[in-house]
Amino acid sequence: MSARDDGGPAFPHKPARREPVSHSASQTIELIHPGDEPGMSLRDYFAAKAMQAIVSMRPNGVKTGDIADAYYIADMMLRARAA
Repeated sequence: MSARDDGGPAFPHKPARREPVSHSASQTIELIHPGDEPGMSLRDYFAAKAMQAIVSMRPNGVKTGDIADAYYIADMMLRARAA
């Protein structure tokens, strides 16, 4: 079984870092910036957007296969992006 291309992180950011900020000689505040958790993949983000569209077209509720359809659309979007 080959690894599926998930497109990488949907919202990449820099690794965590701590930064001291001095307000006075007696007080120091340390800012903590967000970490390097990858979060959701671009594939999951595309699937969520596709699912949103599918749900909006089905006023009587979604079907089980709709989730698979959303990931199919996401995979097609990743292929188009790579082309």
